[in-house]
Amino acid sequence: PEQRGDLARIQASSRHLLGLITDVLDLSRIDAGELPVAREDAVTAPAVRAALDLTRVQADARGVELVDARAAHAV
Repeated sequence: PEQRGDLARIQASSRHLLGLITDVLDLSRIDAGELPVAREDAVTAPAVRAALDLTRVQADARGVELVDARAAHAV
């Protein structure tokens, strides 16, 4: 079970890294004027939750408490 958890975090980390690389490439396309940009509202809770889940093990190991301040304002 512990190894499965570790593997799940590794997979999540690799997907996150791929997303970061894709975002950097998109930013370069935006900067070059090759990708149009439009502002819109978005739900961020799943992304914030995933980021906290991804880093919680490392934070706990270092005695760092992660707090989602948005939870106090959730509707």
